[in-house]
Amino acid sequence: MSDHFPGLRRRAGAVSVFIAAAAALVLSLPGGAADAQARPGDGNDGGAVDYSCAADRWPWGCVARCESGGNWRANTGNGYYGGLQFGYRTWRGYGGLDFAPRADLASREEQIAVAERVLASQGWGAWPACSRRYGLSGTTYVPRPDPLDPAPSPDPTAVSGGGAPAAPPAGQPAAPSANPAPVPSAAPSAAPPAVASTGPSGPSGGPGF
Repeated sequence: MSDHFPGLRRRAGAVSVFIAAAAALVLSLPGGAADAQARPGDGNDGGAVDYSCAADRWPWGCVARCESGGNWRANTGNGYYGGLQFGYRTWRGYGGLDFAPRADLASREEQIAVAERVLASQGWGAWPACSRRYGLSGTTYVPRPDPLDPAPSPDPTAVSGGGAPAAPPAGQPAAPSANPAPVPSAAPSAAPPAVASTGPSGPSGGPGF
């Protein structure tokens, strides 16, 4: 190319520099082209979190539901296996080969055993989106109670402070009162009428003359 168009060459060079900078920025972003294979379960719909999965070996049942839909035999061909979606290198590096060649070929308890080792080493960052979904952080977790446990029923015979006792169930006689009311005695009969005396009408006769 001749030197008759130096301004054009300068503009072309500036455009090339801009394109290179933009490409470098895209590659540095999370989930960009540098991330050749995104982890499954990274999506979060932002809706209300369902904790019913906490009854299934919290928190691993919930993480598995988020990662694989709770399918501990998951093998979709994306390079991640089992309920907790282990990559092969992670599975091998944390002793998974002691159980099975891949995570999806191991039992649920064996997958959880390997996951506990990963958690102790890497923390919940090994499952970034799903751990955020359930509020998990650090390298430990607090066991959750079973969310399906019913609340205790109130005692129907309990008496609240200062209130009246509860009514007895239908068909059950009421308990006798501690202080029964006195029964009034029968009214006294009228006094008998007075009877007139029939004594002597006068003095008896004296000695004779």
